[in-house]
Amino acid sequence: MRTFHPRPLVSLVLPTRTRPAALRRAVESVLAQTYENIELIVVNDGGDSVDALLGELDKLGNILQVRLPQNRGVAAARNHGLRLARGEYVGFLDDDDTLDPTHVTTLVSALSNGTTRIAYANSRRQVEVPDGDDVVVQRIDDPCPEWSQDHGPDAFLIHNPLPVQAVMLHRSCLEECGSFDESLPVLEDWELWLRLSRNYAFFHVETTTSTVNWRPDGVTRRRGRDFLAAARRILARYAESANGRPDILAAQETLLASLERLAESHRPSVSVIVPFKSEGRAHVRGFLASLGESLTGTSCEIIALDRGLAPDAAAELVTAGVRSLQCDGTLAQGLAQATATARAPELALVRSDVLFESGWLNALRARAAATAGQPVIIGAKTLSPAGLVDHVGLEFRRIDGTARSLFRGVEANATELEFGGRIEATASGAVLVPLEIAKTVGFGSIDGWACIADLCLRARIYGIRTEFAPRSTVYRLPERRPTNWLTAEHNALLAVSAKAMHAAVHGADLVRARDELGRGNHAEAELFLEKAAANPSSSKEEIALLRAVEHLERGNCREAVEVLEQAFANGPEGYSASLSLGVAYLGLNRPANAWAVLEPLARRHPEDDVVVHELYRAGLAIGKWRELADALERYVATHPHDNEKRYALTSVSLRAGRTDAARAHYEHLRTTAPTLVGLDLLGRRLARAA
Repeated sequence: MRTFHPRPLVSLVLPTRTRPAALRRAVESVLAQTYENIELIVVNDGGDSVDALLGELDKLGNILQVRLPQNRGVAAARNHGLRLARGEYVGFLDDDDTLDPTHVTTLVSALSNGTTRIAYANSRRQVEVPDGDDVVVQRIDDPCPEWSQDHGPDAFLIHNPLPVQAVMLHRSCLEECGSFDESLPVLEDWELWLRLSRNYAFFHVETTTSTVNWRPDGVTRRRGRDFLAAARRILARYAESANGRPDILAAQETLLASLERLAESHRPSVSVIVPFKSEGRAHVRGFLASLGESLTGTSCEIIALDRGLAPDAAAELVTAGVRSLQCDGTLAQGLAQATATARAPELALVRSDVLFESGWLNALRARAAATAGQPVIIGAKTLSPAGLVDHVGLEFRRIDGTARSLFRGVEANATELEFGGRIEATASGAVLVPLEIAKTVGFGSIDGWACIADLCLRARIYGIRTEFAPRSTVYRLPERRPTNWLTAEHNALLAVSAKAMHAAVHGADLVRARDELGRGNHAEAELFLEKAAANPSSSKEEIALLRAVEHLERGNCREAVEVLEQAFANGPEGYSASLSLGVAYLGLNRPANAWAVLEPLARRHPEDDVVVHELYRAGLAIGKWRELADALERYVATHPHDNEKRYALTSVSLRAGRTDAARAHYEHLRTTAPTLVGLDLLGRRLARAA
């Protein structure tokens, strides 16, 4: 049974989230009130537990704590507390502000005259500035002039004149007019005061009774765009009250202009977009720490795509000050959603399963800046935990559109990676995309991280190229497999996208010719090649390549070489041209020429079995034992179960004088493939070498 008290009950609602030190000060200021009949309702908005703290402070049993399962925002937290409130009068307090001991007594006295329903007192503003890991008080405005005036109903149409803790009201006001608008991420208190001011007068008590701790770099500045958007919504909602009032309309324009300047002055240079899905709380916390440390010195906003995080993991995003967007659709849809809200001119699309090397973002931006104003998509160099290349980019075979990964398995500091270069697409762990390109091209319909590669392909239609930056490095986490970023299904979809891109860039006739060659229909392919050759916009190099492929399939190696050498006077470009020319040289028994073409191609595609096979043929013919052993080592590192290539590596290593390496590979074969043909012969050769 509730104990009778001669003075009316006052309910104070205090939302909090993972700020225990500030919360202690706020709660202690409530417990120090001279007014006795108070219930304090602390709403933990999805933050860390404060049970121990409140248990220590609650000596009188007048603190009610409720913990929301996930962060819902300050408006929802206050409304939850209001639904639990039993008091005749209701007040509010943020967890970083404090009340003077006479605050409640002063406002209850003003409300007890029988006519006043809403009252407010003056507030002081304590301006704090960072000092290392601490803060120092720069000045105290006591009272703060703009919070310590008489405010009639017109004042609320112009700006928010009152901090939330300054106000106390009879609960019937909320029952009649409603509580805080939970659709507003900020300025929810102003909207409530404005709504109440249409029906009630606000009584001013000219006594200072509370303190607001204010920082120049605080939430208003960091979330300038949110404040501007919320202010526009609020003023539009109550536009009728300002009709015919040029003085109020002019003041509203001044307010919006000041918020626009504030938002623009804090516009970030880069919007970092990170999708999360099923990561645990510890992973999210560690990732954000790594990301934040790597971004030091760069003006960035971080946008998290929440695609199904558990509540405790999602709470970490709010703790870190990250803007979070709920995404129930595909990753491509989520990235489009985040792009629409991004405030920076550049997007950094980042996976949540990578770690960052210092300077990764600056290296991407420097590479983009070096393109003389031409828009470009830039991918980072993604390394495996062992420090080998996991991904720098993709090339696509012209005949079937198959995606080929570049340089996978090579050393991170390999000479061929030193200067970066143009690629057809990237699905790196970090990719820099100009905002306007992302908005114009879009992320397509391919799900998963492959939508980034699809974006690169479709951007080619707009004349936008893709490059990789050799000095921008991220690391794939150890527990992630290198193949789970681009699945076989992704590659099949990307092949379709690549063909569509080539059709748009080089013409549909060339694509039809490729398709017919892929089916073995040489006569039909020749018809489309002739049509393409008659089109001035068709790529002469593409036509030459397809004619060479046709010659090779007919066994006409000499004609293939002539066509390719004429078309690529400075050397072949791309996977298909280099491979075709290398195969043609081998067909003409010119292994040295084949090696010169295929060896750099094998460095770009160290895991490609076709390239490595043709290189092996050329290397055997001219005795390039050490170089061939290096190429086979790179291949076997990414294909440890290819016993035929390991057998070739063992043999070549022996010829290169690398006996220890040969013996190690031989022992591996004895364990994994003891019945492999020729293994006994290889063993005898090793015995003689010893």
